[in-house]
Formats: sequence, structure tokens, C-alpha cells
Amino acid sequence: MSSKVNNSQIAAILLAAGGSRRLGQPKQLLNYKNGVLINYILKQIKNGGISDIKVVLGSRFEDIKNQIGYADVEILVNQDWEEGISSSIRCGLNHINPKTQAVMFFVVDQPYLDSNIIKKIKEKFKTSNAKVIATRVAGQITHPVLFRREFFLKLLELRGDVGGKTIIKNEILDTVEWTDDRLLMDIDSIEDYEELKAEI
Repeated sequence: MSSKVNNSQIAAILLAAGGSRRLGQPKQLLNYKNGVLINYILKQIKNGGISDIKVVLGSRFEDIKNQIGYADVEILVNQDWEEGISSSIRCGLNHINPKTQAVMFFVVDQPYLDSNIIKKIKEKFKTSNAKVIATRVAGQITHPVLFRREFFLKLLELRGDVGGKTIIKNEILDTVEWTDDRLLMDIDSIEDYEELKAEI
């Protein structure tokens, strides 16, 4: 396997179509680090060295689209976002360049995402033959997760509000260890957001 990873080999899909029902406001647009949360996530992806970025939006499409601060990302609309996360996975994969060898999936409510995780996964991609390379924190699998092209068909077969975790349980996967367990924090409620603001 080549020791080099071209920018065209790995694409990023940011899953950001949800309606944030429990939170009561779009988590994509929460104030965070002198901007909105979705732009922070995009900054980390870019700093991690991925240039081919697809952003899957659904609920409040126009509001969120208008706040995205990067002109060079491809913004996709998932008309079926209410079906759940599998519809956003399909939407993203259906727009992937045929030459893309792997996709790294991200979620929008991971405020402690760090570009160094992305770099570590890309390094692992050079040497690992695993179809799936996942981040592992304190024994738990979490995003970002990279899937090689050979796994795309299984992802496209997902239905409902389920993601890739449901189909990698029986797969041989490689992992990148991350020691900061704050990466496991997501924002589903006002209490989560208040906790995050208190920490920063």
C-alpha cells in the first residue's frame, strides 16, 4: 500500500441534518469558540487535512447553510432527514467522487473534536488493511470513523435512525486511541450545552 494519502483518497461527510428536538434549537448554530458549532467542526476537519468535505443538512436547511463560513465545502440537502441518521449517510455517500477510496464520518455535536484525531486516522489508513478505522476513547468506539469503499454498500443499506455502529460489531476494525474522554461528550439537551459552556 502506498505510504502517501492524496487529498482525493479520503472524503469527509459531516452529518448535520437533525432537528435537535430535545435541545429546542439547532445544535449546528450553537455559539461556540467565537462562532457557531458547525464552523468549529468544519475547521477541525480542514485542519486535519481533508479537503473534500460534504455537509449533509436537513432541518432548518437555509438557516444553517447561510451560517456556514466555508465556501469550498459541498452542502447537500437531505429531504428525508426525519427518517434518521441512515438517510444522511446515504445522502452523503451518493455524492462521493468515484475515485474516493474512503470516507470519514463526523457528527456536528462533538465539541471536543480535535484535528489531531483526524491526522492519526489518516496515518493509520496508510498502514492498515481494515475496512473500518474508528476512534476509541476509554474503551468506547466513537466518531470520527473511517470506512473504506468496500464497506459503502453496507452503509447504503442502512435504514431508520441507525448509523454505522450497528454494522461494524462483527467486522475486523482498526482503532485510533484518544485519551481525552471529553470527546465522548455530545450536546442533546440544554443541560449538556450549559455544562459545555461552564467548561470553556
